[in-house]
Amino acid sequence: MPSKNKSIADSLEAILTSAASPEEEDGLKDLGIKVRRPTKLTVVLAALYKKAAGGDLSAIKELLLRLNPEDDADRKGVVFIDDIKNTDK
Repeated sequence: MPSKNKSIADSLEAILTSAASPEEEDGLKDLGIKVRRPTKLTVVLAALYKKAAGGDLSAIKELLLRLNPEDDADRKGVVFIDDIKNTDK
């Protein structure tokens, strides 16, 4: 008998790989995204991109993680680098 997590993952994969609805396709077109056969995953990633483009740091982190999954072990959060030198000493 498969584990509960495996069946959940299989169900989620089935949902995300199914075709986007006509309404979802229209939403993608509104964003300027042209895809031949969009899936629900396409819609989710477009929504994530929209949030990241609006400055949502958690969405930016998630997109970067999708691009470089091997960086997950190194990534503990968003790091701000202050490279402005304080000369008022």
